[in-house]
Amino acid sequence: MLITVTKRVLNPNIIDDAIKFMNLQIQKDELKKRIQKFDEDTKLQFNAFLDRFELTNHLEKFSRYAQNNKFKINGEEINGIDADISSLRIYLLLTCIDICVGKKYQAGRNFKDAIKSISVKLREELKGNLSVNNASTITRIADCFWKLRCGYTHSGFRFHHIKNVKIRQVQLATDDAELELAPGFDLIAALKKTVSEIAQQRFGLV
Repeated sequence: MLITVTKRVLNPNIIDDAIKFMNLQIQKDELKKRIQKFDEDTKLQFNAFLDRFELTNHLEKFSRYAQNNKFKINGEEINGIDADISSLRIYLLLTCIDICVGKKYQAGRNFKDAIKSISVKLREELKGNLSVNNASTITRIADCFWKLRCGYTHSGFRFHHIKNVKIRQVQLATDDAELELAPGFDLIAALKKTVSEIAQQRFGLV
């Protein structure tokens, strides 16, 4: 069987999706003009970012569907799928930062620098609600996010995102990272804001 790879198709709703997912305060006509000025590689990168971001929303809908059907689909039990999907969404949102950073050289440093570049308000929100091994600095948080992303990508280390339970990622490099969330803190919502800010900076849509 012959498998062919077709040319990547750009999102036909790229303007509406950008406004929806990135919380842009730019008028449609102005946004269209800015996107038209993107070179081909930037257009593909922007499209990839929006597709990945949208996927995280689709996964949330599937998780709700599973919960509403008492974790059964076609008679098969899928208990715990909500925690798995929640963790996958965190991972995918972290890879949205990879898409924005783009460069493979010094990927870890660029990833962490992107997180450190977010607004003071958002940095304070993360620092006030997250701690890594009992330390709440943006550097430690950025490092932990990078380790979560790398562990999931390269080593298959699994983590669970369950409300009010610490996220443990073990055997990463030479140390363990334990991410603790403040009670009631929505990590996924915070990551959405974080990657949206990073994308706005990367694509000049501030």
